[in-house]
Amino acid sequence: MRLYLSYAQSDAPYCMELVECLHGIHEIWYDQRQTFDDRWRQEILRRLNWCDAFLYLLSAESLTSRKCQDEWRFAKEVACCVLALHTEAGIVVPSEFEQHTVLDLSQGLNPANQRMLLNRLLETERHLQAKTAEPWKATPAPNHARNAPASGSPLLQIGGNAGEVLAEGIKALNRGEYDSAMHLLQQAQESGPASPYVDVPSLLAQTQANLQEDTSRKLAEQLYPPIRELVRSPYHRDLGCQAFASFQRDFPHYDPDQLAAACAPSPLAHLHWRNISEGETVIRQGDRRVKYWLEAYRISRYPITHAQFQSFIEADGGYRAERWWQFSEEARSWHQNQPHPVDARFPCENHPREQVSWFEAVAFCAWLSELLQFEVRLPSEAQWQRAAQGDDERNYPWGSQFQARRCNCAEANHQQTTAVAAHPQGASPFAVEDLVGNVWEWCEDEAPPLTEEILLNPPTRRLLRGGSFLSTADRLSVTAVQTLLPGNRAATVGFRVAAAHP
Repeated sequence: MRLYLSYAQSDAPYCMELVECLHGIHEIWYDQRQTFDDRWRQEILRRLNWCDAFLYLLSAESLTSRKCQDEWRFAKEVACCVLALHTEAGIVVPSEFEQHTVLDLSQGLNPANQRMLLNRLLETERHLQAKTAEPWKATPAPNHARNAPASGSPLLQIGGNAGEVLAEGIKALNRGEYDSAMHLLQQAQESGPASPYVDVPSLLAQTQANLQEDTSRKLAEQLYPPIRELVRSPYHRDLGCQAFASFQRDFPHYDPDQLAAACAPSPLAHLHWRNISEGETVIRQGDRRVKYWLEAYRISRYPITHAQFQSFIEADGGYRAERWWQFSEEARSWHQNQPHPVDARFPCENHPREQVSWFEAVAFCAWLSELLQFEVRLPSEAQWQRAAQGDDERNYPWGSQFQARRCNCAEANHQQTTAVAAHPQGASPFAVEDLVGNVWEWCEDEAPPLTEEILLNPPTRRLLRGGSFLSTADRLSVTAVQTLLPGNRAATVGFRVAAAHP
Protein backbone atom coordinates (compact mmCIF):
# COMPACT_ATOMS: atom_id res chain seq x y z
CA MET A 1 0.00 0.00 0.00
CA ARG A 2 1.21 3.53 -0.81
CA LEU A 3 1.64 5.67 2.31
CA TYR A 4 2.24 9.39 2.71
CA LEU A 5 3.74 10.45 6.08
CA SER A 6 2.99 13.97 7.21
CA TYR A 7 5.08 15.25 10.13
CA ALA A 8 6.58 18.39 11.62
CA GLN A 9 10.34 18.74 11.18
CA SER A 10 10.92 18.50 14.92
CA ASP A 11 9.29 15.03 14.79
CA ALA A 12 11.81 13.79 12.22
CA PRO A 13 13.38 11.21 14.62
CA TYR A 14 9.99 9.54 15.19
CA CYS A 15 9.27 9.67 11.47
CA MET A 16 12.52 7.84 10.72
CA GLU A 17 11.65 5.12 13.26
CA LEU A 18 8.29 4.71 11.57
CA VAL A 19 9.86 4.47 8.12
CA GLU A 20 12.20 1.73 9.35
CA CYS A 21 9.25 -0.14 10.87
CA LEU A 22 7.22 -0.05 7.64
CA HIS A 23 10.07 -0.42 5.13
CA GLY A 24 9.71 -3.48 2.92
CA ILE A 25 6.02 -3.88 3.77
CA HIS A 26 4.55 -0.73 2.24
CA GLU A 27 5.64 1.96 -0.21
CA ILE A 28 6.37 5.06 1.83
CA TRP A 29 6.86 8.67 0.84
CA TYR A 30 7.69 11.43 3.26
CA ASP A 31 9.00 14.94 2.79
CA GLN A 32 12.74 14.91 3.53
CA ARG A 33 13.45 18.53 2.66
CA GLN A 34 13.59 21.41 5.10
CA THR A 35 13.28 24.11 2.43
CA PHE A 36 10.57 24.41 -0.22
CA ASP A 37 10.21 25.87 -3.68
CA ASP A 38 7.43 25.66 -6.24
CA ARG A 39 8.76 22.45 -7.81
CA TRP A 40 8.92 20.76 -4.44
CA ARG A 41 5.39 21.86 -3.60
CA GLN A 42 4.21 20.28 -6.81
CA GLU A 43 5.96 17.07 -5.81
CA ILE A 44 4.07 17.07 -2.51
CA LEU A 45 0.80 17.60 -4.39
CA ARG A 46 1.65 14.75 -6.75
CA ARG A 47 2.42 12.41 -3.86
CA LEU A 48 -0.77 13.31 -2.04
CA ASN A 49 -2.69 12.28 -5.16
CA TRP A 50 -0.58 9.13 -5.45
CA CYS A 51 -1.02 7.74 -1.93
CA ASP A 52 -3.64 5.26 -0.72
CA ALA A 53 -3.37 6.24 2.93
CA PHE A 54 -2.31 9.45 4.66
CA LEU A 55 -0.49 8.99 7.98
CA TYR A 56 -0.51 12.14 10.11
CA LEU A 57 1.96 12.13 13.02
CA LEU A 58 0.09 14.08 15.70
CA SER A 59 2.26 16.16 18.02
CA ALA A 60 2.12 19.64 19.52
CA GLU A 61 4.31 20.86 16.65
CA SER A 62 2.44 19.19 13.79
CA LEU A 63 -0.94 20.43 15.03
CA THR A 64 0.32 24.01 14.72
CA SER A 65 2.38 23.47 11.56
CA ARG A 66 0.93 25.33 8.58
CA LYS A 67 2.47 22.82 6.18
CA CYS A 68 1.06 19.78 8.03
CA GLN A 69 -2.36 21.38 8.28
CA ASP A 70 -2.39 22.13 4.54
CA GLU A 71 -1.33 18.56 3.70
CA TRP A 72 -4.07 17.26 5.96
CA ARG A 73 -6.76 19.39 4.32
CA PHE A 74 -5.78 18.34 0.82
CA ALA A 75 -5.59 14.65 1.84
CA LYS A 76 -9.26 14.95 2.84
CA GLU A 77 -10.10 16.73 -0.43
CA VAL A 78 -8.71 13.88 -2.53
CA ALA A 79 -10.42 11.31 -0.28
CA CYS A 80 -7.30 9.62 1.05
CA CYS A 81 -7.78 7.13 3.83
CA VAL A 82 -6.50 9.02 6.91
CA LEU A 83 -4.76 7.43 9.90
CA ALA A 84 -3.82 9.79 12.70
CA LEU A 85 -0.89 8.54 14.78
CA HIS A 86 -0.85 10.06 18.26
CA THR A 87 2.92 10.26 18.87
CA GLU A 88 3.24 12.59 21.86
CA ALA A 89 1.85 12.04 25.33
CA GLY A 90 -0.05 14.90 26.90
CA ILE A 91 -1.60 16.44 23.78
CA VAL A 92 -5.33 16.51 23.15
CA VAL A 93 -6.38 15.02 19.82
CA PRO A 94 -8.63 17.54 18.04
CA SER A 95 -12.25 16.56 17.52
CA GLU A 96 -11.86 16.83 13.73
CA PHE A 97 -9.95 13.54 13.84
CA GLU A 98 -12.75 11.62 15.55
CA GLN A 99 -14.17 10.40 12.22
CA HIS A 100 -10.77 8.94 11.32
CA THR A 101 -8.71 6.14 12.80
CA VAL A 102 -6.52 7.40 15.66
CA LEU A 103 -3.79 5.10 16.99
CA ASP A 104 -2.06 5.90 20.28
CA LEU A 105 1.68 5.50 19.69
CA SER A 106 2.70 7.97 22.39
CA GLN A 107 4.69 5.28 24.23
CA GLY A 108 6.93 4.83 21.20
CA LEU A 109 7.24 2.13 18.58
CA ASN A 110 7.53 -0.76 21.02
CA PRO A 111 6.66 -4.27 19.75
CA ALA A 112 3.02 -4.01 20.86
CA ASN A 113 2.52 -0.68 19.09
CA GLN A 114 4.24 -1.95 15.96
CA ARG A 115 1.85 -4.91 15.83
CA MET A 116 -1.14 -2.62 16.36
CA LEU A 117 -0.03 -0.31 13.54
CA LEU A 118 0.74 -3.11 11.09
CA ASN A 119 -2.58 -4.82 11.81
CA ARG A 120 -4.49 -1.59 11.25
CA LEU A 121 -2.67 -0.95 7.96
CA LEU A 122 -3.49 -4.51 6.88
CA GLU A 123 -7.17 -3.90 7.65
CA THR A 124 -7.03 -0.64 5.69
CA GLU A 125 -5.42 -2.37 2.70
CA ARG A 126 -8.08 -5.08 2.70
CA HIS A 127 -10.81 -2.45 2.88
CA LEU A 128 -9.34 -0.61 -0.11
CA GLN A 129 -9.05 -3.85 -2.07
CA ALA A 130 -12.67 -4.70 -1.38
CA LYS A 131 -13.69 -1.18 -2.35
CA THR A 132 -11.96 -1.38 -5.73
CA ALA A 133 -12.87 -5.08 -6.20
CA GLU A 134 -9.38 -5.85 -7.41
CA PRO A 135 -6.08 -6.71 -5.68
CA TRP A 136 -3.87 -3.73 -4.96
CA LYS A 137 -0.64 -3.62 -6.93
CA ALA A 138 2.32 -1.33 -6.38
CA THR A 139 2.49 1.25 -9.16
CA PRO A 140 4.87 4.11 -9.76
CA ALA A 141 3.78 7.56 -8.82
CA PRO A 142 1.76 9.04 -11.70
CA ASN A 143 2.86 12.06 -13.66
CA HIS A 144 -0.55 13.66 -13.25
CA ALA A 145 -2.77 14.25 -10.25
CA ARG A 146 -5.97 12.24 -10.02
CA ASN A 147 -7.61 15.29 -8.46
CA ALA A 148 -5.80 18.52 -9.07
CA PRO A 149 -6.25 21.05 -6.29
CA ALA A 150 -8.94 23.56 -6.95
CA SER A 151 -7.95 27.02 -7.99
CA GLY A 152 -6.94 28.97 -4.95
CA SER A 153 -6.45 25.77 -2.89
CA PRO A 154 -4.92 26.60 0.49
CA LEU A 155 -2.33 23.85 0.07
CA LEU A 156 1.11 25.16 1.04
CA GLN A 157 0.26 28.79 0.67
CA ILE A 158 -1.51 31.54 2.55
CA GLY A 159 -3.51 34.40 1.13
CA GLY A 160 -2.39 38.02 1.32
CA ASN A 161 0.62 39.93 0.13
CA ALA A 162 4.23 39.15 0.99
CA GLY A 163 4.21 41.56 3.95
CA GLU A 164 1.21 39.81 5.52
CA VAL A 165 2.78 36.39 4.97
CA LEU A 166 6.01 37.66 6.53
CA ALA A 167 4.10 38.96 9.56
CA GLU A 168 2.38 35.58 9.98
CA GLY A 169 5.75 33.86 9.77
CA ILE A 170 7.24 36.09 12.47
CA LYS A 171 4.21 35.43 14.70
CA ALA A 172 4.72 31.68 14.27
CA LEU A 173 8.41 32.11 15.09
CA ASN A 174 7.58 34.04 18.27
CA ARG A 175 5.18 31.27 19.32
CA GLY A 176 7.91 28.67 18.84
CA GLU A 177 6.07 27.10 15.89
CA TYR A 178 9.24 26.72 13.88
CA ASP A 179 7.84 24.35 11.27
CA SER A 180 5.09 26.83 10.30
CA ALA A 181 7.48 29.76 10.57
CA MET A 182 9.89 28.11 8.14
CA HIS A 183 7.15 27.52 5.60
CA LEU A 184 5.70 31.03 5.85
CA LEU A 185 9.05 32.82 5.76
CA GLN A 186 10.08 30.84 2.68
CA GLN A 187 6.78 31.71 1.02
CA ALA A 188 7.28 35.40 1.87
CA GLN A 189 10.79 35.33 0.41
CA GLU A 190 9.63 33.67 -2.81
CA SER A 191 6.71 36.11 -3.21
CA GLY A 192 9.02 39.05 -3.70
CA PRO A 193 10.34 41.80 -1.46
CA ALA A 194 8.27 41.63 1.73
CA SER A 195 9.96 44.49 3.57
CA PRO A 196 13.00 46.62 2.87
CA TYR A 197 13.79 46.60 6.59
CA VAL A 198 13.44 42.93 7.59
CA ASP A 199 16.34 40.60 6.78
CA VAL A 200 14.26 37.57 5.74
CA PRO A 201 17.28 35.31 4.95
CA SER A 202 18.62 35.90 8.47
CA LEU A 203 15.19 35.11 9.92
CA LEU A 204 15.12 31.91 7.89
CA ALA A 205 18.59 30.95 9.10
CA GLN A 206 17.57 31.57 12.71
CA THR A 207 14.35 29.62 12.25
CA GLN A 208 16.30 26.73 10.72
CA ALA A 209 18.68 26.75 13.71
CA ASN A 210 15.73 26.80 16.14
CA LEU A 211 14.07 23.96 14.27
CA GLN A 212 17.21 21.83 14.42
CA GLU A 213 17.61 22.59 18.12
CA ASP A 214 13.98 21.65 18.74
CA THR A 215 14.39 18.42 16.79
CA SER A 216 17.52 17.60 18.79
CA ARG A 217 15.72 18.33 22.06
CA LYS A 218 12.82 16.04 21.18
CA LEU A 219 15.19 13.24 20.27
CA ALA A 220 17.08 13.75 23.54
CA GLU A 221 13.79 13.61 25.46
CA GLN A 222 13.05 10.22 23.88
CA LEU A 223 16.51 8.74 24.52
CA TYR A 224 17.15 10.09 28.02
CA PRO A 225 14.58 8.24 30.24
CA PRO A 226 15.92 4.66 29.84
CA ILE A 227 19.45 5.91 30.54
CA ARG A 228 18.19 7.71 33.65
CA GLU A 229 16.58 4.51 34.96
CA LEU A 230 19.81 2.56 34.42
CA VAL A 231 21.83 5.16 36.31
CA ARG A 232 19.33 5.10 39.17
CA SER A 233 19.38 1.31 39.36
CA PRO A 234 21.61 -0.01 42.14
CA TYR A 235 22.47 -2.99 39.97
CA HIS A 236 23.09 -1.38 36.57
CA ARG A 237 24.60 2.00 37.45
CA ASP A 238 27.90 1.35 35.66
CA LEU A 239 26.06 0.38 32.46
CA GLY A 240 23.85 3.46 32.77
CA CYS A 241 26.82 5.79 33.23
CA GLN A 242 28.52 4.30 30.17
CA ALA A 243 25.34 4.95 28.17
CA PHE A 244 25.11 8.49 29.56
CA ALA A 245 28.70 9.24 28.55
CA SER A 246 27.85 8.28 24.95
CA PHE A 247 24.58 10.24 25.13
CA GLN A 248 26.43 13.37 26.30
CA ARG A 249 28.68 13.33 23.24
CA ASP A 250 25.59 13.88 21.08
CA PHE A 251 23.55 15.96 23.54
CA PRO A 252 26.06 17.78 25.76
CA HIS A 253 23.55 20.27 27.20
CA TYR A 254 20.63 17.97 28.01
CA ASP A 255 20.68 16.56 31.55
CA PRO A 256 17.50 17.55 33.45
CA ASP A 257 18.05 14.98 36.22
CA GLN A 258 21.73 15.76 36.83
CA LEU A 259 23.02 12.36 35.72
CA ALA A 260 26.45 13.90 35.21
CA ALA A 261 26.73 14.42 38.96
CA ALA A 262 25.43 10.91 39.67
CA CYS A 263 28.03 9.46 37.30
CA ALA A 264 30.90 11.65 38.48
CA PRO A 265 34.05 9.63 39.19
CA SER A 266 33.89 8.30 42.73
CA PRO A 267 35.90 5.58 44.43
CA LEU A 268 32.62 3.93 45.41
CA ALA A 269 31.61 3.67 41.75
CA HIS A 270 34.31 1.05 41.27
CA LEU A 271 33.30 -1.76 43.62
CA HIS A 272 33.20 -4.07 40.58
CA TRP A 273 30.77 -6.67 41.91
CA ARG A 274 31.35 -10.31 41.04
CA ASN A 275 28.39 -12.69 40.88
CA ILE A 276 28.77 -15.93 42.84
CA SER A 277 26.46 -18.77 41.82
CA GLU A 278 24.54 -20.84 44.33
CA GLY A 279 26.39 -23.84 45.59
CA GLU A 280 27.92 -25.77 48.45
CA THR A 281 30.92 -24.86 50.58
CA VAL A 282 32.65 -27.02 53.17
CA ILE A 283 34.06 -25.31 56.27
CA ARG A 284 36.51 -27.12 58.51
CA GLN A 285 35.65 -26.72 62.20
CA GLY A 286 38.32 -28.58 64.11
CA ASP A 287 38.09 -32.18 62.98
CA ARG A 288 34.66 -31.68 61.43
CA ARG A 289 33.68 -30.76 57.88
CA VAL A 290 30.49 -28.70 57.91
CA LYS A 291 28.63 -28.20 54.64
CA TYR A 292 26.85 -24.94 53.86
CA TRP A 293 24.45 -24.39 50.97
CA LEU A 294 24.57 -20.81 49.72
CA GLU A 295 22.10 -18.96 47.54
CA ALA A 296 23.56 -16.82 44.76
CA TYR A 297 25.11 -13.55 45.96
CA ARG A 298 27.63 -10.88 44.99
CA ILE A 299 30.97 -9.93 46.44
CA SER A 300 33.29 -7.02 45.68
CA ARG A 301 36.04 -7.87 43.24
CA TYR A 302 38.65 -6.25 45.49
CA PRO A 303 39.03 -5.38 49.17
CA ILE A 304 37.71 -1.93 50.11
CA THR A 305 40.42 0.56 49.20
CA HIS A 306 41.84 3.46 51.15
CA ALA A 307 40.05 5.92 48.83
CA GLN A 308 36.70 4.14 49.26
CA PHE A 309 36.90 4.10 53.05
CA GLN A 310 38.05 7.72 53.02
CA SER A 311 34.76 8.61 51.30
CA PHE A 312 32.98 7.26 54.39
CA ILE A 313 35.23 9.24 56.72
CA GLU A 314 34.85 12.52 54.86
CA ALA A 315 31.15 12.33 53.94
CA ASP A 316 28.62 14.58 55.65
CA GLY A 317 26.70 12.18 57.84
CA GLY A 318 29.40 9.55 57.36
CA TYR A 319 31.82 8.08 59.89
CA ARG A 320 30.95 10.52 62.70
CA ALA A 321 27.18 10.03 62.46
CA GLU A 322 25.86 8.00 65.37
CA ARG A 323 23.24 6.17 63.33
CA TRP A 324 25.74 3.89 61.61
CA TRP A 325 26.85 2.47 64.97
CA GLN A 326 23.47 1.41 66.34
CA PHE A 327 23.74 -2.24 65.26
CA SER A 328 24.89 -3.33 68.74
CA GLU A 329 25.47 -1.92 72.21
CA GLU A 330 29.13 -2.86 71.92
CA ALA A 331 29.46 -0.89 68.66
CA ARG A 332 27.81 2.21 70.17
CA SER A 333 30.07 2.07 73.21
CA TRP A 334 33.19 1.46 71.14
CA HIS A 335 32.45 4.43 68.85
CA GLN A 336 31.74 6.75 71.77
CA ASN A 337 35.11 5.87 73.28
CA GLN A 338 36.92 6.04 69.93
CA PRO A 339 35.05 8.58 67.78
CA HIS A 340 37.89 9.11 65.30
CA PRO A 341 39.42 6.66 62.80
CA VAL A 342 43.07 5.71 62.98
CA ASP A 343 45.27 6.72 60.07
CA ALA A 344 46.15 3.97 57.64
CA ARG A 345 49.73 2.69 57.75
CA PHE A 346 49.88 2.61 53.95
CA PRO A 347 47.59 5.43 52.75
CA CYS A 348 47.71 4.81 48.99
CA GLU A 349 44.35 5.34 47.28
CA ASN A 350 44.25 1.98 45.50
CA HIS A 351 45.69 -0.10 48.36
CA PRO A 352 43.38 -1.95 50.73
CA ARG A 353 42.30 0.14 53.71
CA GLU A 354 43.86 -1.30 56.85
CA GLN A 355 43.75 -0.26 60.50
CA VAL A 356 39.98 -0.95 60.36
CA SER A 357 38.10 -2.65 63.18
CA TRP A 358 35.18 -5.01 62.65
CA PHE A 359 32.87 -2.34 64.08
CA GLU A 360 34.13 0.19 61.54
CA ALA A 361 33.71 -2.28 58.68
CA VAL A 362 30.08 -2.98 59.66
CA ALA A 363 29.35 0.76 60.03
CA PHE A 364 30.82 1.34 56.54
CA CYS A 365 28.45 -1.33 55.19
CA ALA A 366 25.44 0.38 56.80
CA TRP A 367 26.44 3.74 55.30
CA LEU A 368 27.10 2.21 51.86
CA SER A 369 23.74 0.40 51.95
CA GLU A 370 21.89 3.70 52.20
CA LEU A 371 24.07 5.23 49.50
CA LEU A 372 23.50 2.37 47.02
CA GLN A 373 19.89 1.68 48.05
CA PHE A 374 20.44 -2.03 48.68
CA GLU A 375 21.82 -3.97 51.61
CA VAL A 376 25.59 -4.35 51.79
CA ARG A 377 27.19 -6.58 54.44
CA LEU A 378 30.44 -8.21 55.34
CA PRO A 379 30.61 -11.64 53.73
CA SER A 380 29.95 -14.61 55.92
CA GLU A 381 32.82 -17.04 56.35
CA ALA A 382 31.10 -19.48 53.98
CA GLN A 383 30.50 -16.75 51.37
CA TRP A 384 34.12 -15.65 51.54
CA GLN A 385 35.38 -19.22 51.10
CA ARG A 386 33.04 -20.04 48.20
CA ALA A 387 34.12 -16.86 46.40
CA ALA A 388 37.76 -17.90 46.87
CA GLN A 389 37.45 -21.63 46.25
CA GLY A 390 34.66 -22.26 43.80
CA ASP A 391 33.33 -25.80 43.56
CA ASP A 392 36.50 -27.91 43.69
CA GLU A 393 37.85 -27.29 47.22
CA ARG A 394 41.17 -25.97 45.92
CA ASN A 395 43.79 -24.76 48.36
CA TYR A 396 44.35 -21.35 46.78
CA PRO A 397 42.11 -19.15 44.62
CA TRP A 398 44.16 -19.99 41.51
CA GLY A 399 44.59 -23.75 42.13
CA SER A 400 46.15 -26.38 44.32
CA GLN A 401 49.80 -25.25 44.40
CA PHE A 402 51.14 -22.16 46.13
CA GLN A 403 52.75 -19.57 43.83
CA ALA A 404 54.16 -16.45 45.49
CA ARG A 405 53.90 -14.34 42.32
CA ARG A 406 50.10 -14.58 42.46
CA CYS A 407 49.68 -12.65 45.74
CA ASN A 408 51.30 -10.20 48.15
CA CYS A 409 52.77 -12.49 50.80
CA ALA A 410 55.86 -12.88 53.01
CA GLU A 411 57.64 -14.78 50.23
CA ALA A 412 57.16 -11.81 47.88
CA ASN A 413 58.96 -9.63 50.45
CA HIS A 414 57.05 -6.40 49.77
CA GLN A 415 56.73 -5.76 53.51
CA GLN A 416 53.64 -3.63 52.95
CA THR A 417 50.31 -3.59 51.16
CA THR A 418 50.13 -3.38 47.37
CA ALA A 419 47.43 -2.14 44.98
CA VAL A 420 44.32 -4.33 45.11
CA ALA A 421 44.50 -4.98 41.35
CA ALA A 422 48.22 -5.83 41.34
CA HIS A 423 47.75 -9.60 41.12
CA PRO A 424 45.07 -10.47 38.53
CA GLN A 425 46.77 -13.83 38.06
CA GLY A 426 45.65 -14.69 41.59
CA ALA A 427 41.93 -14.43 40.78
CA SER A 428 39.50 -17.09 41.97
CA PRO A 429 37.19 -19.17 39.74
CA PHE A 430 34.62 -16.36 40.10
CA ALA A 431 37.17 -13.69 39.04
CA VAL A 432 37.42 -12.27 42.57
CA GLU A 433 40.90 -10.83 43.19
CA ASP A 434 43.28 -10.22 46.11
CA LEU A 435 41.55 -12.80 48.30
CA VAL A 436 44.77 -14.09 49.84
CA GLY A 437 47.69 -11.98 50.96
CA ASN A 438 47.77 -8.18 51.24
CA VAL A 439 45.37 -7.91 54.24
CA TRP A 440 43.33 -10.26 56.35
CA GLU A 441 39.63 -9.69 55.68
CA TRP A 442 36.91 -9.41 58.32
CA CYS A 443 33.96 -11.80 58.00
CA GLU A 444 30.54 -11.31 59.54
CA ASP A 445 30.68 -14.45 61.69
CA GLU A 446 31.45 -14.78 65.35
CA ALA A 447 34.42 -17.00 66.08
CA PRO A 448 33.66 -20.08 68.17
CA PRO A 449 35.23 -19.81 71.63
CA LEU A 450 38.43 -21.65 72.24
CA THR A 451 38.12 -24.79 74.39
CA GLU A 452 39.77 -23.17 77.39
CA GLU A 453 37.47 -20.13 77.09
CA ILE A 454 34.13 -21.93 77.09
CA LEU A 455 33.56 -21.54 80.83
CA LEU A 456 35.06 -18.06 81.12
CA ASN A 457 32.40 -16.12 79.12
CA PRO A 458 35.03 -14.28 77.06
CA PRO A 459 34.24 -11.31 74.75
CA THR A 460 33.02 -12.27 71.29
CA ARG A 461 35.74 -12.52 68.68
CA ARG A 462 35.25 -12.27 64.91
CA LEU A 463 36.63 -14.33 62.04
CA LEU A 464 39.11 -13.16 59.42
CA ARG A 465 40.19 -14.90 56.24
CA GLY A 466 42.87 -14.65 53.57
CA GLY A 467 46.19 -13.84 55.23
CA SER A 468 48.26 -10.70 54.74
CA PHE A 469 51.50 -9.42 53.23
CA LEU A 470 53.28 -10.88 56.29
CA SER A 471 51.70 -14.34 55.93
CA THR A 472 53.63 -17.36 54.67
CA ALA A 473 52.23 -20.00 52.34
CA ASP A 474 50.69 -22.12 55.11
CA ARG A 475 48.62 -19.10 56.29
CA LEU A 476 47.42 -18.20 52.80
CA SER A 477 45.26 -21.23 52.14
CA VAL A 478 41.61 -20.39 51.50
CA THR A 479 40.75 -22.38 54.63
CA ALA A 480 43.17 -20.53 56.96
CA VAL A 481 41.40 -18.66 59.76
CA GLN A 482 42.34 -15.84 62.12
CA THR A 483 40.26 -14.37 64.96
CA LEU A 484 40.36 -10.95 66.60
CA LEU A 485 38.25 -8.89 68.96
CA PRO A 486 35.86 -6.70 66.92
CA GLY A 487 37.47 -3.50 68.20
CA ASN A 488 41.00 -4.50 67.20
CA ARG A 489 42.82 -2.70 64.41
CA ALA A 490 46.00 -3.69 62.61
CA ALA A 491 48.04 -2.71 59.57
CA THR A 492 47.42 -6.21 58.23
CA VAL A 493 43.60 -6.16 58.55
CA GLY A 494 41.03 -4.88 56.07
CA PHE A 495 37.74 -6.10 54.55
CA ARG A 496 35.60 -6.51 51.43
CA VAL A 497 31.80 -6.39 51.08
CA ALA A 498 29.01 -8.65 49.86
CA ALA A 499 25.36 -8.25 48.82
CA ALA A 500 22.42 -10.32 47.67
CA HIS A 501 22.28 -11.26 44.01
CA PRO A 502 20.28 -8.64 42.07
